[in-house]
Amino acid sequence: MILPIFLGLAALSAAAELLSSATPSIGSTTIWYTAPAPEWNLALPIGTGRLGGMVYGGTLSERVQMNEDSIWNGGFQDRLNPRAATSFPTIRGLLRNESLTAAGSAVLRDMTGNPTSPRAYHPMAELFADFGHPEDQLSNYSRWLDTRGGYVGSQYSHNGVQYTRTSFGSFPASVLVLRFEADKEQSVTTNITLFREFNVSFHGANLSLPDSYITLRAGSGQQDGINFTAKARINIAGQQANLSTNGTSVEIRNADAITIFVDAETSYRYSTEEEWEAELDRKLTATADVPFETIKKDALDDFTSLSDRTSLDFGSSGDVGKLPTLDRLHRYRNVTMNGDPELATLLFNLGRYMLITSSRSEDGITNLPANLQGVWSPSYNPPWGGKYTTNINVEMNYWPAEITNLAETHLPLFDLIEITRSHGRDVAKRMYNCSGFMIHHNTDVWGDGVPTENGTQWSMWPMGASWLSLHLMEHYRFNGDKEWLESTALPILNEVAEFYYCYLFDYKGYYSTGPSISPENSFKLMPNQSEYPNTESIDIAPTMDNELLFELFSAIVEAAQELELSETDPAILKASQYLAKIKRPQISPTLGTIMEWRLDYEEKAPGHRHVSHLFGLHPGRSISMAETPELATAANATLNRRLSNGGAGTGWSRAWTINWFARLWQGDAAWENAQMFLNVSTNDNLFGNNPYPTYQCDGNFGFTAGIAEMLLQSHNSEVHLLPALPSPEVAIANGTVKGLVARGGFVVDIAWEAGRLKDATVVSKLGRPLTLKVGNEATFEVNGTDYADTLQTQEGESFQVTL
Repeated sequence: MILPIFLGLAALSAAAELLSSATPSIGSTTIWYTAPAPEWNLALPIGTGRLGGMVYGGTLSERVQMNEDSIWNGGFQDRLNPRAATSFPTIRGLLRNESLTAAGSAVLRDMTGNPTSPRAYHPMAELFADFGHPEDQLSNYSRWLDTRGGYVGSQYSHNGVQYTRTSFGSFPASVLVLRFEADKEQSVTTNITLFREFNVSFHGANLSLPDSYITLRAGSGQQDGINFTAKARINIAGQQANLSTNGTSVEIRNADAITIFVDAETSYRYSTEEEWEAELDRKLTATADVPFETIKKDALDDFTSLSDRTSLDFGSSGDVGKLPTLDRLHRYRNVTMNGDPELATLLFNLGRYMLITSSRSEDGITNLPANLQGVWSPSYNPPWGGKYTTNINVEMNYWPAEITNLAETHLPLFDLIEITRSHGRDVAKRMYNCSGFMIHHNTDVWGDGVPTENGTQWSMWPMGASWLSLHLMEHYRFNGDKEWLESTALPILNEVAEFYYCYLFDYKGYYSTGPSISPENSFKLMPNQSEYPNTESIDIAPTMDNELLFELFSAIVEAAQELELSETDPAILKASQYLAKIKRPQISPTLGTIMEWRLDYEEKAPGHRHVSHLFGLHPGRSISMAETPELATAANATLNRRLSNGGAGTGWSRAWTINWFARLWQGDAAWENAQMFLNVSTNDNLFGNNPYPTYQCDGNFGFTAGIAEMLLQSHNSEVHLLPALPSPEVAIANGTVKGLVARGGFVVDIAWEAGRLKDATVVSKLGRPLTLKVGNEATFEVNGTDYADTLQTQEGESFQVTL
């Protein structure tokens, strides 16, 4: 049944008065509830990038589960299999002789790591603040996340007093901030403690006014593991306040307001406990004499300086958009997926909020990117270890960074690439007798590059560094920083390529990988193969490998052209030579799909979650509607086959599907999959699932990127406006988007009506040539004149586009 439209509007009205950002509609910017979170999947995230927290909004007891991005469960492990280098040529020989089963067995025995897994991500601590306000004695309860304003809030009334809480991560101060206050003096009474389940070496509280402290020292429990100190500085306002302690918690009575500042520093970034605690105290002390309102303003101004760059309006959901989030989700999932376009806008905004709060670059330290759970994992045994999975997941986290105008959030991924280089060189040398650097499908906080998890469907994939390095070139394509391209991006691209110049071998006239896989699928051997009818995963030259190599060598050639390097430069000549002998995607003669492997094998799982052989369609560029229409048709057949067999069963897979259909200019199909993501791939706090209740943040980031890709594309040397807008009878007939970014440094605003462009503004930030396309329109005007050919632009120049 449809829930009452005006359920909880009194609570919403109270919440609305507190929302900080001037946004067009709460329905498109604010996740909100009428009760505290009973479980983690209903809590709401805050973060600074390095620090993260999940706020439950409890009234009997507030709970904030907190993380720091460098707390992992141990130190570096040398997991490399000592038999790898000597067995590698033998295994390749087995593949050449079509002995795929024997090759797979040898890979598991001789090439996978021991122990099988890199290190895992661990939570930091939890903060509890006991208030003793039972839920059945409250009125007008609401809690919310303002995705555009950058904070979590809650409000309720108890015994005639209105209580308000505000929680956020302050990137400028590099701390988490929690504020408890009331509209009546001397009304805030609570008991505050920090808690961690494992490996706590010290837990104590120090009392003083106006500031008290709770300190917790802990570690991973390994001799060479990561140790840390977490500390909460509790600032107490109110002359009548009094406090006490039982040694580990602080009890405050009759305060006017309480502000808590939390930080943790670790042995990952500092050599001694004295050093990391000095940094911890420096950050907490820096907030001591600053009024809360100033700290809040600085933090939210910093956040909105990023979030406000891009805005999306898919139209109003009317009264439906005013419903609490759980009621909207219930209606969406159980009644109709139509009539709430603002829910998609809200999820788009949430993806950008999550990227800002889980991936920022602090000066003077090694920064870490968002892992599988961002900075919000609650588990000491997180799914897949909470690692950096390089066969799709960590890369997907950063798909929205450039196009939705959040380039700064991309930088921690480049720090991870630098972390992997040292161990990646070691793996290249000791496993393959090659120079350069490489990693396989998973890495951790130490840059572990050895094959992971001991399974033929995933472990033996030697392409992790190639995909990661392509993000460097993408960053340059948007920002045009030639100095950075020359000093940072190109040397890394060349070093990754150096590995492949050694590792690749000639197989039937092409440079080929092997042993390798198509993540994470398997295939049935053919009748003419000696080990038929076995099912295997290991083979020579899966399609995805070829597509990645095509992008890698193309990026090196492109970088050289951008830097005006000589065509006779040895590095450029070698990249061009290898590029010419990389096999392009092939079309199955039986199915009309893109072949996933070198032979037209039948896949074991026709509905597999991975469709890795469509990397060339997105995020790659070797398959496109404009330049390779025959391959694009085959890619469309590939997607439809996967989906008709139950594919896209995980959040990230569904999100990738949105992006693929957008690249195929199929707006209706892209929108249908966006609706399916909201319907089945989100938890109740709108975090993506894999599937429910397993949480991964990649789906959220992929969804945001997919929506942007429907509205703007620039991968084929043209700025394409509204390439995959759904037909007006399907959805979002009218709308606007502002502040998207195209490659070449173009900032784009677009408005559309009845499913066609109304007008657009394109601003050139770099003075690059501008080639334009509008939907499937044959003609359009630029600055009032019929568009005919590429425009030469100047920095800051603006162009008006109309039909």
